[in-house]
Amino acid sequence: MSPGRASIARRYAYGDHHVPVHLVTASTVADALQLAEGHTVVAIGATGGVGSYFVQLAARRGARVVAVCSGENAGYARRLGAADVIDYAADDVVEAVRSRYSGGIDAIADMHGDRETIAGLAELVRSGGHVASAVGAADAEVLGGRGIEATNVMGKVQSALLQALAAMLERGEITSPDIRSFSLADAGQALAAVGSGHVRGKFIVTPM
Repeated sequence: MSPGRASIARRYAYGDHHVPVHLVTASTVADALQLAEGHTVVAIGATGGVGSYFVQLAARRGARVVAVCSGENAGYARRLGAADVIDYAADDVVEAVRSRYSGGIDAIADMHGDRETIAGLAELVRSGGHVASAVGAADAEVLGGRGIEATNVMGKVQSALLQALAAMLERGEITSPDIRSFSLADAGQALAAVGSGHVRGKFIVTPM
């Protein structure tokens, strides 16, 4: 590792730009799904901290990303690289995917933990497809019985992977998600916003 690259990796590892866990988790999800050119992947929670990175990484691999998010975040999802957007508040997500992609989909990336939606969407995944959850919502036994490989992933930060991802950030190939800061006094507002399910990017609480 060159001194410059080592410096970049150390900076991100110690929290600069708030990227390590979210970005590594997104990359791990993309790897677990074995995404490739032409694949169609439905991303649940596409505009949160992990989802914002996942959409970019999946699009870079040539996958068609169908972002599931609130309508107010649709434009943001498309800027990240989503080819299609489903507003979960306005549409039945499973039926929307079924009608738009009658031939089925290749993968589901879950960053939200909606087991009911995952179960419904799994019926649309082609045999040999993949489901990966960043929040432990993939039922590997049930889905495996249907010819679908399911994985619950954790974003374990390793120096080599972080170095590669940090270099992508430095080159502008991917960008950090929108970050909204709250003071400690307003932490309750941050929690309420997270609980609303309409998170866009990442929220941070600062002492001041």
